[in-house]
Amino acid sequence: MKESEKGYKSIEEALEQEPDVKFVRTDIARFYRREGRVDDAIEQMKKAIELKPKSCNAHYQIGLCYRNKANPLFNQRNTQNEEIIQKALDHFEQATELKKSFVVAYIHVAEMYVWCKQFEKAKEVFHEVLNMKNLTEEDKQEIHFTYGLCEEQYMKNQDEAIRHYKEVTKIQKQTYIREKALKKIEYLEKRRCQEY
Repeated sequence: MKESEKGYKSIEEALEQEPDVKFVRTDIARFYRREGRVDDAIEQMKKAIELKPKSCNAHYQIGLCYRNKANPLFNQRNTQNEEIIQKALDHFEQATELKKSFVVAYIHVAEMYVWCKQFEKAKEVFHEVLNMKNLTEEDKQEIHFTYGLCEEQYMKNQDEAIRHYKEVTKIQKQTYIREKALKKIEYLEKRRCQEY
C-alpha cells in the first residue's frame, strides 16, 4: 500500500473516531494541503474553525490553503483569483488578531497585500512586525528576506531588495534563509553590473 493510501485510510479512521475534535481536522487539512488537495483541506479547516472559531492556527492554516490555491494563478488578474487572495488575507489577518505575536502570519498578511498591489499597506505591516518585541534572530531573517523578495519581484525596487537581503546577512545565525539571502545579493549585484 502506498504512503498516501495509508494516509487516507488513517484519515477516514480518525474522522470516524473523533469527528468533532479540532486538531483532527487541522491535521487532516495539513495532510490534504501537502497532497495538493487544497479544496479538501479548506473544507476540513472550515470545520475546524466551526469547532473552535478563535483558533489562530486554524485561521492561519486556511490562509495557507487559499494562498496555495492563488499562487499558481497569481499572474492571472481576474475576479476569482482576487477573491481567493482576499480570503487568504482575511484569514491571515484573523490569525494575527487572535495572536498578536504570530510573526509568520504577519509576514503572510504583508505578502497578500503585495499580491493585491497594496504596496503601502504591505510596507506598514512589514514595519509593524519588524518593530515587535521579542523577535528571534530567525524571525528577523524571515521578515527581511520576505520583504526583500516582495521589493525585488513585485515592487521592482532592487536597491531596497538588496538592503533587506543584507539585513538578513547581518544576523550571524547560520540558517537556510541567510544562505538564500547571500545568493540573492550576489545575483542582484551581478545583474546590476551587467546593466551598466
